Amino acid sequence: MSRQHVSEEAEARLISTCVVGGPTDVYAATARGVSAEVFAIAEHRTIWAALCAIASEERTTDIASLARKLGGFATDYGFDRLARFDGLEHTSARRSKLADDVIALHRRRKLAAALASAVESANGPATEWADVWEAVEPHLRSAQEAANDTRGKTLADHVAAAKASLAEREPAGAIVTPFSGWDQEAGRMWPGDLVVLSARPGCGKTALALQIADATAALGHGVLFASLEMTGAQLVARMARQRAGRSGVIESGAHKDHVQVALEARSKALDGVAKLEGGLCILEPSEGGTLAQIEARARLMAAGPRGLRLIVIDYLQLLTPPADVRRESRERQVAEMSRRAKLMALSIGCPVLLLAQLNRESEKDARRPRLSDLRESGAIEQDADRVWFLYTDDKSVTAADAPVIEVKLLQAKCRHGQPGVQAALNFERNAVRFARR
Repeated sequence: MSRQHVSEEAEARLISTCVVGGPTDVYAATARGVSAEVFAIAEHRTIWAALCAIASEERTTDIASLARKLGGFATDYGFDRLARFDGLEHTSARRSKLADDVIALHRRRKLAAALASAVESANGPATEWADVWEAVEPHLRSAQEAANDTRGKTLADHVAAAKASLAEREPAGAIVTPFSGWDQEAGRMWPGDLVVLSARPGCGKTALALQIADATAALGHGVLFASLEMTGAQLVARMARQRAGRSGVIESGAHKDHVQVALEARSKALDGVAKLEGGLCILEPSEGGTLAQIEARARLMAAGPRGLRLIVIDYLQLLTPPADVRRESRERQVAEMSRRAKLMALSIGCPVLLLAQLNRESEKDARRPRLSDLRESGAIEQDADRVWFLYTDDKSVTAADAPVIEVKLLQAKCRHGQPGVQAALNFERNAVRFARR
C-alpha cells in the first residue's frame, strides 16, 4: 500500500486518546465518523474493532482489556505492542481533532483511488461515448461520495431538525407550483422527494411539468429539465406559448394581422425565457438518455452559484436502462431506474419530478387512475414519495378541437402529507398550458 495520505502516528494517537477516555470517547469518535475502515494500517483496524467491542460492553478500555479482547498475550497483538498506545495521549482532549485528521486522510485515499479507477476506465476498450461514460461514472460517483461528511447524527440532531421543520412548517427548498391553492391542499414538493407525474399520452404531463419548471426557474432557482422526446428548441417554444397565453394563440384561418400579433407575443415571451439563462438547463435526448448522464449534470448545477432546486425527467419509460440490468426483464429495468431516481433525489437534496406513462387499463370503465396503473413496474409507486395523476372524465372531453378541456390533477400517494387530494384544472390546448379552475 502506498504511504501517501497515511499517518500512522495520527491513527495511533486516536486509538490512545480513546483508550484513555473510555467508552464515552469511543462512542463520540464513532458518531464523528470513525470506523475500522478509516484506518490505513491493518493492525489499527483490528485494534479499533476490538476497542469498539469493549466499549459496547460498557467495560473499561484499558490495555489489559484490549489485549484480552484480541486473544490474550500469545497473539501478535501482545501486551508489549499494545502498551505503546498507553502513553501517546494522556487525556482525551485531542480526540475530535485526531478523528477529523484520520477521516480526512481516509477520504483523500478514497478520492485518489476513485479518480485513478476513473482514468483507467476512460482509457478502456469502449469506443462509444455512452459506453465510456457508463464505465467511468461509478468511479466519479465514488469520488463525489468521498467528499461527503461521514459524521453521524445523534438523536439530539434529529430532534433539533424536526423542531426546525415545525417552526418553518416546511423545509427550505420546497417547490412552489403555479397553481393557486394546490400547494396548500396537497403540500409542496420537498427536497429529496421523488414525485411521479403520470398520465396517458396527450393529457398534458409535459406541459404541466414545464410550467412548474418555468415557475421555479423564474424565482431565480436552478432547474434541470431532461427531455427524452423533445429538443431544447421545441421545449423553449412551448414555454413561450405558455407565457404568451391567449395573445400568442394562432387560430386556424386567422387573418395575417392576427398571426403577426401572435408571433410578436411569442417572440416577446421568448425574450423572457432567455432571461432564465444560468438557471434553467435543458438536456436534449442525445444528452440525457441515461440517469447517469442526468445525475452528472445535476451535480454540476448543484455545485454552481444558483444551486439546484428541481430536476424534471420526461419521461421514465424512455430512459436507457443502466448497463448492469439491460439483460434483465423490462419490469426489472424500470424498477432499477425508479430506485436510482429516488436515490438521486436524496443524494443531491432536491425534488425529482419524474414523468411516467399509465397503462391502457386506466382508460377502461371511465374511472380515475389507480397506483396499479403505473406502466411496467409496481416499484414506481413504492419508490415515489408522491404520485400525481392527470386524467380526464369522458364527460368533460368534448370535441377534439375544443380550445379548453377540464383535466383532473389527483394526488394518489403522499408519503408525508394527504393523499386523495384532487384539483380541477383547465387545459388550454392552443396555449399548451394549465390554469386552476
